[in-house]
Amino acid sequence: MGLVQMYESKLSAFNVGSAQVLLTHADLADRERYLNARSTLTTLLELGVVPVINENDTVVNDEIKFGDNDTLGALVANLVVADALIILTDQAGLYTADPRRDPTATFVHSAPAGDARLEAFGAERVLAVQSFFPDHARLTARGFETVAEMDASNAPDIASALIQTVKSKADTLNALAEAVVLTRPGGMILVDGQKGEGIESILKEIKKLLPVEEVLSKAHGTLFWFERPEKLPEQIINWIAEPAEIEGGDIVPPGGFSADHADPGSELLVALVPALKGRVADLGAGWGFIAANLLDEQESIQSLDLIEADWRVLEAARVNIEDERAAFFWDDARSFKPSELYDAVVCNPPFHTGREADPALGRAFIAAASRLLKPSGQFFMVANRHLPYEAALKDHFGTGKMLAEIQGYKLYQAGKPVRARR
Repeated sequence: MGLVQMYESKLSAFNVGSAQVLLTHADLADRERYLNARSTLTTLLELGVVPVINENDTVVNDEIKFGDNDTLGALVANLVVADALIILTDQAGLYTADPRRDPTATFVHSAPAGDARLEAFGAERVLAVQSFFPDHARLTARGFETVAEMDASNAPDIASALIQTVKSKADTLNALAEAVVLTRPGGMILVDGQKGEGIESILKEIKKLLPVEEVLSKAHGTLFWFERPEKLPEQIINWIAEPAEIEGGDIVPPGGFSADHADPGSELLVALVPALKGRVADLGAGWGFIAANLLDEQESIQSLDLIEADWRVLEAARVNIEDERAAFFWDDARSFKPSELYDAVVCNPPFHTGREADPALGRAFIAAASRLLKPSGQFFMVANRHLPYEAALKDHFGTGKMLAEIQGYKLYQAGKPVRARR
């Protein structure tokens, strides 16, 4: 504990808090634990606390060991989307090989992301398809060509495809079918995922239709692959899902939040939010239910910016909203930077990173709202009753009250954003 106490002592001299965080390779290999670790670190940073991160040696073994702090540092830098990773070392810097063992090793003064010396996997040979903005930005920063969606119009000659499963089986089958259709015959299709996210079910579906060449399972994960046949089974093509029209005429993408009806919490916010005026933002706008109704009902709104991290969902919002006052931003609401601050922010924040509720997401949206508002701005947020957001609202706003508590939802109003008062 001596080193941890030293960090605490030295940082406290600058009125900066610290927190020890212990990680193992398994924490970053498992998708849900990876997202939980990211939420924890992001929350600490938002609170002005410096995380002191080390490997959890008490539970680690050789199979799940990072191996060295350089590797741990690189993984954590990627985890929190850090601007830079600074390594303190007894070497002059990065070499093409170990200069102590290889006399031909040369010093790498600088190199862009994707440089052949840095990317053994060959970023220039990979096209990443990622519609979730934070992950899309992270892949781009690592030098990969990344697109939000792919079809025949922008697909290269694909020799092989790797699909990562998600918790929605329909979404996984949709991504798998799209990849199979666009991969050349004879190409290899690999599917990787966590057992808790249903990869065994996906494997069974494929085995019904095509021969699977190999299946590798270890700990909580499974990887399997098969060859893309010349003629595709019709069942695979039928897995490709199209946006659907729900009651009221709105278009919603398959598999997204509230994919078959308007969320009751959003309906509550629209029904009870007071008159708004000026510049308004909708954080985590989804397919546009809140924004569309506010624009229809409130002429005093000068402009309404929809900020949404899911490309597919935002594209649906573009179809659903024709009002010229609406503007659409594919971005992370937690780090979004507007051209000017807002008079009001509305929000029905997400609260899942995996199968479990993650209140840290809502707290991050509350912090973002306080940052985006003018000093006189007002924040309106609806949330499930069981989610503990009161403390976060108190931390980031000088005033606040509950407007309603109906059918398992709470509607909050908050003002005097703390950021604006400082």
